[in-house]
Parts: sequence; structure tokens; C-alpha cells
Amino acid sequence: MLKEKYYEKRWYDGEQEFTCGKCDMKIYDYLFDDEDPSNWHTLAGIFFSKQQPPVCPQCNQYMSWTGYTGDTKGKETVAGSILSLINNQHYMSACIIFSSATEYQLNSLLWSALVDAGLDKENATQYADGKLSNGEIVRILRIILSRKLKTIVLPARNNIVHGREFGNDKAYFISKLHEMKTEVAKWVDSFQHNPAEINQPELNRWFLYMRHWLMWCDQHFPQI
Repeated sequence: MLKEKYYEKRWYDGEQEFTCGKCDMKIYDYLFDDEDPSNWHTLAGIFFSKQQPPVCPQCNQYMSWTGYTGDTKGKETVAGSILSLINNQHYMSACIIFSSATEYQLNSLLWSALVDAGLDKENATQYADGKLSNGEIVRILRIILSRKLKTIVLPARNNIVHGREFGNDKAYFISKLHEMKTEVAKWVDSFQHNPAEINQPELNRWFLYMRHWLMWCDQHFPQI
């Protein structure tokens, strides 16, 4: 996973691209390398488990798999780094990485909304560059999306990041990891966005990724 894909190209972990050779339609789906594709009833899961490519929604021709973002088991990816920390029982660090990843995805959501609103991708990157606070991002999104969004607050995030949670046991941090994930899921659900719509392509990518990412977290986070 190249750094520029995260911070410039706005690629997402496990993103799989399918392209129609006839009408150049592109569809994105998500599958991480540590997953069993037969467990996922999605385009990517069906393709990798049954070698059945998706059908183009525009011309009904079979599409081709044209690439993906790269190995998601390595520590250079969000999924790989969190999985490594969990496997080594570094649960406090996993909380920090998860909260950082959530803040990055807030920037990706802002970028997606700006692009779908008509701003070119380079200028959108300059706005969604990680320098705005979560509250500022949400306020901008309220204007662009015309929705009454709440600011997302992750339980114990600030205390953990600033070292005020040292001394708590692993059960405490596992519970905080689950609480953070639950809050992110509630916040994503509050948009009531249907990823099946095709008139907002970048927002679709973001919501499809987040839906899959949260399901991945459910499967890989240790039990409380």
C-alpha cells in the first residue's frame, strides 16, 4: 500500500475494482486478505470464492477484475496494523490506531462529499488534508450534505491518546475498542445513506468501505 494512495488518491484497504470493457463502468467492492471470501456474499467475495465476475449494471456484460489496493495483512495498512496489535495483545495501541483511522476516514468522507459536489479531486485533497478538527469537518458536511449530523465522539479516545489510561488491564482496553467501534457504526448509520445508489460515486465508495470495515472489526476484535 503506497502512502500516496491513502493520503492523495483516497484508496481504501481491501478495495477491489471491477471494470466493464464495453462501457467502462467501474464498480468497487471490499475484501481483506485475511478473510475467507466464501463468508462474504458480496461482489468481491463471490468473485474470489466462485470465480464469478459481476455483471455490469449498465450493459449486462460480465465485468473484469482490474486491480486492488494491495496486501491488507501488512503493518503498513490500517487493517494489518490493528490485526497485528490484537494478535500481540497490544489492545491500548489498537485503540489508538482505530481512533486515528476513524479520524482519517472523516477526512475521506469530507473529500468524497466535496468531489461529489463538483470540486476537482486535487482541490478536495487540499481541504481534506487532516488539518481540520472533527467538529469542523462535521460542520462542513452538514452544509454540503444538507443533513443534521452529530459530531462523532469516541469513548476514552482523548484519555488513551494522552496517556491518562495507563495502568488499566487488557479487558478495559478491549471493551473500549468495542465501544469505539459501536460509536462509529452508529454515526455511519445516522447518515441513512443507501450505497446502492450510483449518482454519488465517491460517497458510495466511502459507505461501502465503512460497512465492510465495521463488519471486519466485528469479526476480528477480541471478545469482551
